[in-house]
Amino acid sequence: MSYSPYPLGPNQTRTLDEVTEDINKLSMSVLVKQWNSSSEDSISEGCALESVSPQRDTGKINIVSQECQNQYYLFLSDATLIRAENLAEVTPKNTAQEKAHATELAKAVWEGQLETVSQLRGQTKSKNIPPNYEILVTRIQ
Repeated sequence: MSYSPYPLGPNQTRTLDEVTEDINKLSMSVLVKQWNSSSEDSISEGCALESVSPQRDTGKINIVSQECQNQYYLFLSDATLIRAENLAEVTPKNTAQEKAHATELAKAVWEGQLETVSQLRGQTKSKNIPPNYEILVTRIQ
């Protein structure tokens, strides 16, 4: 995450507006690398983006750029809800439950009750190929 530097002087106090502006400007740099792990001939594709801002009220992170071959629509997730082996069984009802949970996770992060998120889940959409693919990104401890 990136943020504006705080004043260095010991007698300087930041106003509520300054702190609010800094929170609204929080962003991250993202490096996306994608390949098909089941194919030795798989071509890796990727892109790098600056200033990607998550939606702090919903836990959604949209990675969309002209530089990226694909678009990624992600949301915060939890390993207790879904695992790679049951990803294909996810129904729209389950996805709605997950997105509601993503909102709860986002709130916990912003309130300082949660320091890390175990997963990101969502879809990748290719600009050239019609099907959308479900993706699951799990944090390695």
